[in-house]
Amino acid sequence: MFINLVHINTTISRFAIFEGGNTLKNNKLASSKSVFLSLFQNNSTSFSSLSGKFFLSIVLLFTFNFITTAQVNLYVAGNNGVGIYIGQDLTVQALGNVDIAAVGTMSFENGGTPDFRLKGDFTNAGTLTHGSGSVTFNGTGNQTIAAGGTGAGKQFHKVVTDKSGGAAILSADMRVNDEFTLTAGEVDLDGNTLNINSGATSAITRTAGFIKSENTGNDSKVAWNVGATAGAHLIPFGRNSSNYIPFTFNLTAGNAGTVTVSTYGTGAALTPLPVTPQAVTNLSPADGVVNRFWQIDSDGSPTATLIFTYAADELPADAPYNDPDEMVAVRYDAGTNAWQEATVGQSSGSYSVTVPGITQFSPWAIKSQTVVLPVQWMSFTVSKQGKSALINWATASEINNEGFEVQKSTDGENFVSIAWVAGQGNSAFPSHYSFTDDNPTLGNNYYRIVQKDFDGKTSTTDKKIVNFEGLSIVNVYPNPSNGEFNITVQSSADAEITLIMYDALGKLVKSNVYHIKSGINNINENLHYARGRYFISVTTSQGNYYDYSYVLIQ
Repeated sequence: MFINLVHINTTISRFAIFEGGNTLKNNKLASSKSVFLSLFQNNSTSFSSLSGKFFLSIVLLFTFNFITTAQVNLYVAGNNGVGIYIGQDLTVQALGNVDIAAVGTMSFENGGTPDFRLKGDFTNAGTLTHGSGSVTFNGTGNQTIAAGGTGAGKQFHKVVTDKSGGAAILSADMRVNDEFTLTAGEVDLDGNTLNINSGATSAITRTAGFIKSENTGNDSKVAWNVGATAGAHLIPFGRNSSNYIPFTFNLTAGNAGTVTVSTYGTGAALTPLPVTPQAVTNLSPADGVVNRFWQIDSDGSPTATLIFTYAADELPADAPYNDPDEMVAVRYDAGTNAWQEATVGQSSGSYSVTVPGITQFSPWAIKSQTVVLPVQWMSFTVSKQGKSALINWATASEINNEGFEVQKSTDGENFVSIAWVAGQGNSAFPSHYSFTDDNPTLGNNYYRIVQKDFDGKTSTTDKKIVNFEGLSIVNVYPNPSNGEFNITVQSSADAEITLIMYDALGKLVKSNVYHIKSGINNINENLHYARGRYFISVTTSQGNYYDYSYVLIQ
């Protein structure tokens, strides 16, 4: 049965007693049956102004439990150090707001099932003694919960959210000693922390409803004192009533201490990146990443299986990245500023990823393990064409391909760019490319192709080698000369050469034999003849001739 005793805003200047029984105890009615509600109106002088005998006589009329209703706002001033007391089996439904002043108190019997329900806001600046009591938020509109208080005064024993409309919104951190139950509706953390003291896997239970984190500062958190309690600790996160995205921390070994979890969605742009408590500086590679981040921390040393869940519309939009069966979870390492490779043993499907054997935490994301190369290569070859090197390559398809940089090296390690060839951009058909190097060096020439996307990312082929045998006079210096000069000869092999010099009329003026090594050789020469041009050639022991234009003697 419901008894409506209060129909105006009420200030409790002494105390209100929600209890039953037949004795007075410590200026309160002691309770063996919770059957009575007494609520003093504004400016009421004191409890003693009313006859205790009157209360006792009324109490004796009720020998059964009932629900009583306070119809409007309830303000607990806390004068003279007293306040609200709810007995062991009484259920009280408050239709308005409850406001406990700095020196006010709200106390629950430590025994039985005292139950306080309210449809308005709850503000506590005083002391909440939770006992074995349960507080239910069951309004049809938004309800603000400011647990406030100090020390244990912030702490509920049990909390139930049963909302057919609106949200239960935390405006301060809240601590629940035993159990947090979601029966229906939204719990919006709104930049605050929901602390769960019990490590039991049942310390958070859900029939329907969800906890909304969704704060890009990662300060809308659930902090669960898991400790050494093994098993699946499920946090019923949700983005909205249509997108339920729970996270599970399943402790398999060790002591987790307090596990703190937050999550937020980003949209297709994958921004903003997390900045606190650990800053993420990059998202590389960004292809195929689910539009959501998780921040997971533990102050213990646990081993756990993590189960991530995300909304269907947070899956990457483009094929082949949009297959939920191909997703893996990856962890960001702030020490190296890099995303780590996915751990082994993961499984995925139905917009969730299960990750066993985790001992390190911090920011997490989910990405596709499907690797799509921007260019699918068909071939890459290098061949000699006379005194030139011909480089050919072909692609089967291209995605976002800006073009190709042809690079060359004489030692296979240090490459320089010698050409740029534009790509097709996007193509599903084979494309063929070529470039001719008309200035290969004697000996080994190494070539490779660096493919570049429009977004700046690159991929590089293996290197190919081609060898040009022979010998060449690559330089004569100083030129003009006073008769003393150097000749630089490059050879692909050790050889014996004859260095020959002619005057402008073709007359032989000098001939010397030298033994040169493979590579670069510097030969010091002199020619003390009349001023003019002198032509230089080299003859190998096999009879091959290599000419250099001239040296000018002044």
